[in-house]
Amino acid sequence: MLCYGSFYSFRIQMKKLFLLLLLFMTARSGFAQLPNEVFYDSLSTGEEGELQLGLRVLGYIRNTEYFNDYQAGATLFGLHVLPTVHYTAGSGISLHAGAFVRQDFGSGGIQWVQPIFTIRYDKGRFSMLFGSIEGALRHGLAEPLYDFDNLIRRRIEQGAQFKWKSTRLSAEAWIEWQQATYQGSQSKEAFWAGSTGAFAFIKSKSWVAEAAWQITAYHVGGQLDTMNQPTITQMNLSPILRIIHNSETFQWKAEYQYLHQQSTGSFEAIPTGLGQGHLASLSMKRKGLCLMANYWQTEGFYSLQGGSVYQSFSSIDPNTPIVSPKRELIWLRVLADIPLSASTSLTLRAEPFLDLATGLVEYSYGFYINSRIIQRLRLK
Repeated sequence: MLCYGSFYSFRIQMKKLFLLLLLFMTARSGFAQLPNEVFYDSLSTGEEGELQLGLRVLGYIRNTEYFNDYQAGATLFGLHVLPTVHYTAGSGISLHAGAFVRQDFGSGGIQWVQPIFTIRYDKGRFSMLFGSIEGALRHGLAEPLYDFDNLIRRRIEQGAQFKWKSTRLSAEAWIEWQQATYQGSQSKEAFWAGSTGAFAFIKSKSWVAEAAWQITAYHVGGQLDTMNQPTITQMNLSPILRIIHNSETFQWKAEYQYLHQQSTGSFEAIPTGLGQGHLASLSMKRKGLCLMANYWQTEGFYSLQGGSVYQSFSSIDPNTPIVSPKRELIWLRVLADIPLSASTSLTLRAEPFLDLATGLVEYSYGFYINSRIIQRLRLK
């Protein structure tokens, strides 16, 4: 009884501490999603007849000290190397080729080697990519919809992508083909598609107010395989309201995001049907330092591409699946991007969170060295 009382008292005190910190940050800042721009992959184009030799290197230590029922703790420690060649042929056409190499330290070898081929067309505000697209964190999806660890585990996406960018409107749509199938195949076709964008209905030097959206669809099916399994389809729809204020010394952001989920088919131990979530985030950024708080509340929400710790359903142990339709999490994050040179930066992250239902406090941290080198050559 004393142990239970002590735990209950500790849980109440931790709630108060997190809520006080949250209120403090609310008074000083605004909402925002994680600033992942340092990890974005861009297939840039140059002038006609220009050849670009590129090299991207990412060194990572990503450690999650998790002991909850939704995501097991893990350490990802290794290196990505992406040598590329880009040629701008003219008339808006550019060609990109290269390779993606991933090595996890302590594994005794290279885990993944994947070719990169892309044909890109740019015409004014419109861009089209076919092949290896600008994917992963570049989609800008919230963590409940897209797991940050996918940057390390499956960075390269292959398919088609369409982009539009003007003064007030930016939008993209993509389809990533994850699994091909053929006549008599023992695997079903699988693809992931989506659309993101934002329209700025207020835009000035100091203030930006945007209405945004994030839509994703995941599908497993097809008619050519020999597997006697049902088709799986999951849709996520998310409208967003975002406010940004730029002062002389700080950037403040405010964001609220509603997430709706609908799924059909068999997801093993995961119930299908409807679900929803609410994500509110707070951030204040000065130069390369960002302080952020996030509040996540869900009722039956599940996303096949999303971060496991945000979900309402867990199958860490398939024999005893965990189902907790209602969840509440509060995150506090310290994020720092430190330039080391013109081409290399160091990113540090500390991300503790509190589960309001259990009183459990857990954390993760990351250490990333990101280097990008481009050599431009004129062939004409």
